[in-house]
Amino acid sequence: AGGDNSSTIRLNNFSPSAGLGYLLPNQLFIYTNYAYGFKTPTLNQLSNRPDGAEGFNDLRPQIANNYELGLKKTSGPWQAEGAIFYIRKKDYLIPYELAQFPGRTFYRNVGETDRRGLETSTSYFFNKLTLTASYTYSDFQYQNVVIDSLNLSGNALPGLPKHFANLLVAYDWQGLEAEVNLNYAGKLF
Repeated sequence: AGGDNSSTIRLNNFSPSAGLGYLLPNQLFIYTNYAYGFKTPTLNQLSNRPDGAEGFNDLRPQIANNYELGLKKTSGPWQAEGAIFYIRKKDYLIPYELAQFPGRTFYRNVGETDRRGLETSTSYFFNKLTLTASYTYSDFQYQNVVIDSLNLSGNALPGLPKHFANLLVAYDWQGLEAEVNLNYAGKLF
């Protein structure tokens, strides 16, 4: 209405990460990592204000603490790795709609998410044949999330299956490569 819908927002943070690894006998490598993540809202998320006012939407950046512990064997014809992880994300952004603005998406910060999981992968190389299998277990849940008296705490995050597996068989014959790739995704909301 005023012809000037400009606004200013400043989002900055220090995002450190650290890792520690140790080479064990038999070419096994054990490691642990920590990372502090900072994700700013996108311009689309900031510009859609549910109150119709000018300027940016009042959103906070998402903050994540990431922890990982893993083991790798990456030499020889058989290679494998596995890791467990935990991520606590605060000020999680979720989309929503309002009846007075059908088809328009708004965003808000809500509580936290806990993301626990396990990732494994193994490969075997034999002459020109490669076999690779991987599996991921993901338990991603809302924590401390109450929206308009609806408590979502303990509910799974939508769009992410708990189980995901992949099997790949590849053969290289004189520069011509043939590949069969199978994926399995568990149930998801």
